[in-house]
Amino acid sequence: MADQYVSPEQINELAKVLASSDLQDQGATTDKFCAMWPNVEQGLSALQGVVALVPSVGILAGPAIGIVRAAGAAASQAVCKK
Repeated sequence: MADQYVSPEQINELAKVLASSDLQDQGATTDKFCAMWPNVEQGLSALQGVVALVPSVGILAGPAIGIVRAAGAAASQAVCKK
């Protein structure tokens, strides 16, 4: 999971930075991200599980995917209406 590599505090801090940025003014781009993120996150989660089975790949790819998942979660938290 993403929280193995990035702490919840780091995700919350990133969400605060994103919320205070100009991302809120992106309109359609933000809407597309918010619509796509749940499926993308599921795909990244599945990919992270698969690469974990390949030790030489999982060592580098696992943390990288975790960071992408954490950043996406923070962006979703910051800009998507719930």
